[in-house]
Amino acid sequence: MALGFPFNAVDSLAQFQPLNVVEILKFGLSGLVFLFALLSFWLFYAEQKRDPPRPKMLGCILMFSLLNLVAASLVAATGRFGVAAAPNALASGYALATRLDSTGFAYSCDYSTFFIDMSGWKKLPPGVDKRTRKISSATFTRNDLLRKLSSSTEDYVLRPWTTGAGIDRGFLRAPSGVELSFNEVSSDSERRTYEFVVPLGKQPVGASWPISTNFTIWNGFQGETQEDWRADIEVPTKFVSFTIRFPAEKEVTEAKVFIDDGRSQPSSLSKENPVVLSQDRNGQNFATWTGSDIPGKRYVLFVWKWQPKNTQPSQKS
Repeated sequence: MALGFPFNAVDSLAQFQPLNVVEILKFGLSGLVFLFALLSFWLFYAEQKRDPPRPKMLGCILMFSLLNLVAASLVAATGRFGVAAAPNALASGYALATRLDSTGFAYSCDYSTFFIDMSGWKKLPPGVDKRTRKISSATFTRNDLLRKLSSSTEDYVLRPWTTGAGIDRGFLRAPSGVELSFNEVSSDSERRTYEFVVPLGKQPVGASWPISTNFTIWNGFQGETQEDWRADIEVPTKFVSFTIRFPAEKEVTEAKVFIDDGRSQPSSLSKENPVVLSQDRNGQNFATWTGSDIPGKRYVLFVWKWQPKNTQPSQKS
């Protein structure tokens, strides 16, 4: 009997094949909250693909997401109150893996999940100034569980930029007492730069906070045959997960992941841990990849090849 899911169960499960669930759950509540955050993304996506979405079900999924935020807050609170008893331990009660060096960093991150939705993508018409007209959108949702490692008073800051028509703020969510900010700080002929600030500088060592953000970037990803995107991993991060929902107009034929320090040649992260490519029942492409132990001051670089739907690449004679 069909269950009415908007995409095949096999396709849905394929999104989670890169996850090493057993290893993630070894990190207790933090790992469980990480998995719940991923599940929230897919529940929302599955319901929104229905025609029409069921308001009652969306409400239930929203409640699940709110409970996940509460759970993350409890993990943070447990760590914060436990610092006095174990000042040299991280708030969750475990130490970062030795291969993930946190020396010199004021913060670490238990997990970062990214969901990039390109459903609003459009090919820009010829002659359009991509910096002035908002035509093609890509929406980015990110969840992080940040931890303060030192007595430094510096805040957690990210500086995203775009060469397109700008970045619009969707939502910025954090527990009570943390007022997130996002503002444009500079603009020139090449790019617009923004500053996203999480003001944790005055918080005690060991404090941790779940952060959820949503932004729309305008007029990006206009490459005909290949495109890329860099995720900013500013601090040492234990788990990362990326899901990209590609435009319905595009067919994705290959996707790879690299780690980039901005100074040397990027090195592959997907050679031994490949990206999972799949489609929903409507033929819309997805890419999913999950990794662990990403050092700070790095970018996770996605590179993919795509082409317009219903066309075949030219054959060389």
